[in-house]
Amino acid sequence: MKSVMIVFNQANTGRVEYMLDVLGIKGFTFFEQVQGRGTPRMARDELCGDNGGGG
Repeated sequence: MKSVMIVFNQANTGRVEYMLDVLGIKGFTFFEQVQGRGTPRMARDELCGDNGGGG
């Protein structure tokens, strides 16, 4: 048995279902309501360590 978890934006549901059909994947579980909280994106400067100091 193999499993894959696909996480996607709700707007892409049709595309994901289409690809499952194209690939012949007949069985899957779909959670329509998932709740949670993500972490805020870091700014590029924070991510790269660039604090504007020229170094």
